[in-house]
Amino acid sequence: FATPFMYRTISNDLQQVLGSHDYDIICFFFLIGVKSLFDNYPTFQQNGTRIGAFGSNTSKAVEEAGLILDIKAPQPQTPSMVAALEQYLSATMKKVAR
Repeated sequence: FATPFMYRTISNDLQQVLGSHDYDIICFFFLIGVKSLFDNYPTFQQNGTRIGAFGSNTSKAVEEAGLILDIKAPQPQTPSMVAALEQYLSATMKKVAR
């Protein structure tokens, strides 16, 4: 027999970090991030906040939570969240400039 390592992932208290601020973009890197958002703000409404997700499971969790996924990574043209954000912001600025 070997001694197993066991752990449990729990949500952090986001209210200390987010406070009552409104954010333009929230990016999730793990499934637990989506869960944590709703644990801390059960009545969260997207209301124009752009949502980004890194990884297919995280993207799926965002969509299953009823949120609109605006920024998805990795993709062939955006292998990182930084690249995905850059592409999204660049495209948005082009639309605004018109």
